[in-house]
Amino acid sequence: MALQPMIRLPWRGRDTVAAMPDLLTSAHRIEIALPADVNHALFRILYPDAAESDLEKVNINAGPELLSTLSRIAGLEPLADLAEALRGEDISVAVRSPPTLSITLATDASPADAS
Repeated sequence: MALQPMIRLPWRGRDTVAAMPDLLTSAHRIEIALPADVNHALFRILYPDAAESDLEKVNINAGPELLSTLSRIAGLEPLADLAEALRGEDISVAVRSPPTLSITLATDASPADAS
């Protein structure tokens, strides 16, 4: 079965996390639109040494362990379960502003995605 290039979905907490195992077998990339009001929290947790005056633009690529970090943000706690489920998987996780979480099969991640 051919994989879809990308699936986009909104963040629905535990429902989104529960859908991920099936989605990861259906698409090369899954993009999740996170709530807009988490951008500040994302920036602060991912760039702890940033100055208060810095533009809060998020652009991070990592492995599944990034999901554990994100799960410390109020409203994103279900990502801890996803981090555990994806531990050891060959995937790339990216977070961007506006708040978007991308999970990509690592074999499909292009060098242009790196930052």
